[in-house]
Amino acid sequence: MAISKTRKSDIVSSLSEKVKSVKSAFFVDYTGMTVKQTQGLKRALAKIGSEYVVSKKNLLNIAFKNNGIESFDSQSGKGGCAVILNNTDEVSGIKEFYKFNKDYAKKAKKSFPVLGGFYEGKIVSKEEIDQLSNVLSREEFVSKFMYILNSSASSFTRAINAVAEQKQAGEPKPQATEVKEEAAPAAEATPVVEATPEAATETSTTEVAA
Repeated sequence: MAISKTRKSDIVSSLSEKVKSVKSAFFVDYTGMTVKQTQGLKRALAKIGSEYVVSKKNLLNIAFKNNGIESFDSQSGKGGCAVILNNTDEVSGIKEFYKFNKDYAKKAKKSFPVLGGFYEGKIVSKEEIDQLSNVLSREEFVSKFMYILNSSASSFTRAINAVAEQKQAGEPKPQATEVKEEAAPAAEATPVVEATPEAATETSTTEVAA
């Protein structure tokens, strides 16, 4: 069905605004994609800040040209295509689509061709988009960085503990101080009083008198 000039103008205006702030974009031949597949792909892309839009290629060209970007006609031909706009980072949407395309290819023995894309201010080839699909996304980079950081911290802690243990092992153990108990002084002997002859005589006299 033909699109009115007003509708075309609205589409170009909307696309021009999207392209103005986009991190990267790429074009896909969506021929054969079902409504269910399209909806699933849109939901997956929306979760990572990317957007799936279907448009006529000539309208996309005008939107890119409005932002001072060259045409991609030579790569994609005429007709319609889907454009995936990556708003959060340059590669998350690309990686998500390639995952979707790989899963689809396993089931249907075919895939949806990438026609080229937009990256770092210029139109790029399909091969360059293929290369970007292997670059870490921001989420993957942060996850990997935190893993390395935590691993380094753990290694540092283990090294510090090992040095402390080695230091402790090398120090001589303190010797126990021997406390010698002095022998208690011998108990003083009770003096023995020898009875004198007078005392003995006195005692005997007393006993006889009794």
